[in-house]
Parts: sequence; structure tokens; C-alpha cells
Amino acid sequence: TKLQTSPEKYKGMDMWQIGREIVRTEGVGSIFTGAGSTAVGFTLHGVFKYSGFEALKFMTFKHGGGVKAGDALAMFCQDHRIQTLLFAGAIAELFSTLILCPLEQTKIKMISDPNYADGWVDGVQRLIR
Repeated sequence: TKLQTSPEKYKGMDMWQIGREIVRTEGVGSIFTGAGSTAVGFTLHGVFKYSGFEALKFMTFKHGGGVKAGDALAMFCQDHRIQTLLFAGAIAELFSTLILCPLEQTKIKMISDPNYADGWVDGVQRLIR
């Protein structure tokens, strides 16, 4: 992100040279700026993606008592199993990504503007306001 916000400052440097320059000018802690929001964001992303997929899968195949009860949705989903699973996965990914985006946006803002927030919680609160 530093390279993207200040390309002229790091022109002609490789990844290791850029890292050393950042540590030299801003300190070791600057390498980990935004790590909290990334960790929380991807944890929540995984939680909602996998639990959401399993919940949607259960709801579609077991809807109205399932195939044995003769439920039309459950029978349709059973007949179109691959499409149903792909749809459940896509919907779960959509909602989990919507949860991840504000946290990643907070990380980018914290890296590009060191005065944006004191931590990821403060950054998310500021983003919401």
C-alpha cells in the first residue's frame, strides 16, 4: 500500500529495499499497521463464509421436511445439487465479503494516512460515522 500511495518515493526499489526503507524511516511497527483489521476481517470472513454455506445448504436440502416430506424446494435442490451448492457458496461469499470490505478499507486508510486512527476499532468507528 505504501508503494501505491507514494510510487515516486519507492521508484526503482525492489520489495526488500522498500521494506528496509519503511522500517528505517517509520519504524518496525509501521510494517504491522492494519494487521489487526486484516486479522479480524479475514476471521469474520471465514466464519460467515463457511457457516453461511453450511446453513444455506441445510436450509435448501431440508426445507419443509426435505425430500421425504415431498417439499418442492427440497426436491428441486436435490435434483439440481451442483447448482444449489454453487448458489449457496456464492451467496455465502457475497455476505462474508460485505463484512470484510469495511475492515480492509480501514487498513488501507490507516496505512495511507498514519493519523487516521489509533487502531482498527477506532478506524472502523470513524469509517462508520
